[in-house]
Amino acid sequence: MVTSGAITNRVDRMEAKGLVERLRDPGDRRGVRIRLTAAGLELIDKLMPLHVANERRLLAALVGDDRVTLADLLRTLAAGLGDTSLG
Repeated sequence: MVTSGAITNRVDRMEAKGLVERLRDPGDRRGVRIRLTAAGLELIDKLMPLHVANERRLLAALVGDDRVTLADLLRTLAAGLGDTSLG
């Protein structure tokens, strides 16, 4: 939902902080792959538990069938937006 220029700016900022590196795509000269650096992986390892804890907090009011219903609705929404990896 953002422009390619916005993505480039975000990657530029992460690269400047040493969190990612750009690699040439061996299968496509036009492409560039982005890979987390050791510092990027360390930051993800630090932040992911906080993110998961926040998700748990946000969903705490939903129990049992409510969680199943929400998951089904989100799957339908994602599929409607073109995410075919969900089945």
